[in-house]
Amino acid sequence: MRRSTASHQPPFLLMHRLFAGNVYLGREKETQVVIALKVIFKRQVEKHDVYKQLKEEVEIQARLKHPRILRLYGYFHDEKRVYLVTELAPNG
Repeated sequence: MRRSTASHQPPFLLMHRLFAGNVYLGREKETQVVIALKVIFKRQVEKHDVYKQLKEEVEIQARLKHPRILRLYGYFHDEKRVYLVTELAPNG
């Protein structure tokens, strides 16, 4: 998966919300791989002044490849939200 912006069509289908947070179960359209989609509202990032932490999370997680750490497949954003596309955790 690649980074994209609002001008691109997301390469996955949302299936349903997981848990009480802003995490959704999805499926990558081309390969049918099941993913988790973490939705972060830009308004909350600004309100809590955590832009630097979000950027660092993306940069670090994108480089990590370990069997006990969820893989970050990619990310994209639109006007209001940032979306992190990650490996789905088995057993939640």
